[in-house]
Amino acid sequence: MAEDAAAAAAAAATATAAAEATAAAAAAANQTAWHSGFEGDTLGYIQNRGLDKLDANGALTATIQAHKEAEKMLGAPADKVLRMPEPNDVDGWAKFHTALGRPADAAGYNMEGVEEKVAGVVREQAFRLGLSADKGRELAKSLNDFAVKEAADKTEAAAQQLQVSQAALKADWGPSEFDAKMQVSRSAAKALNVSEDALNALEAQLGYQQVMNMFLNIGSKIGEDKFVRTDHSLSLVTREGATAQITALTSDKDFVKKYQSGDVDANAKMSALMAIAHGDING
Repeated sequence: MAEDAAAAAAAAATATAAAEATAAAAAAANQTAWHSGFEGDTLGYIQNRGLDKLDANGALTATIQAHKEAEKMLGAPADKVLRMPEPNDVDGWAKFHTALGRPADAAGYNMEGVEEKVAGVVREQAFRLGLSADKGRELAKSLNDFAVKEAADKTEAAAQQLQVSQAALKADWGPSEFDAKMQVSRSAAKALNVSEDALNALEAQLGYQQVMNMFLNIGSKIGEDKFVRTDHSLSLVTREGATAQITALTSDKDFVKKYQSGDVDANAKMSALMAIAHGDING
């Protein structure tokens, strides 16, 4: 009797367990899958990755792990990685250069200490090429330093060439007459209203010696030069020089004494100087 009761109880428990299992299976079958709301490419990606075979927690864990592995391969977080735009993607390239530090416009480049001519060109080119503010500044400084050095080198070379040309001209004119002839040459240029800048430009084009000889020749023709015999030699004297010499000689007691006593050389010199000073001698 007792055995029959135990068997009946066991059979009832088994039936109950089976019913519960069936109910659980039915509930699981009726439960909506976590990925059921996705479609198209996204659903295809989930299926291709095998995520649809996992529950929601498992799929999330697998996705996070895959993202971390991708960051390791890229060497940087996703928000630190820039994608190169297509060649004709103007807007894409603008955003790309902005992300690399390009200013909002050309005026955003700091060109302090850079000559404006250089700065103006570099600003436009740096912006067009997408350079960052720092790189644009670096480029401008390099070009500015190059321009300054080039100008300094040209100035030094011109000064050295001028010294060589002056030495050659002095040898050609003669050391004793160089200063006087130079005065005539420059006086002729002044009489023709040739400015110092124009004179320098002529020297750069024609050469120092040729220009000085040209104006010396012009000065000789327009009466800027006069010769005075002094101590059996010829000295070249301008009107201004003659006036200055007359003033100096009239203050020289020895010369005045000679002049008043009828000394031939003293009287000849004073006469020549007076003629030059008052324009009585033509070249």
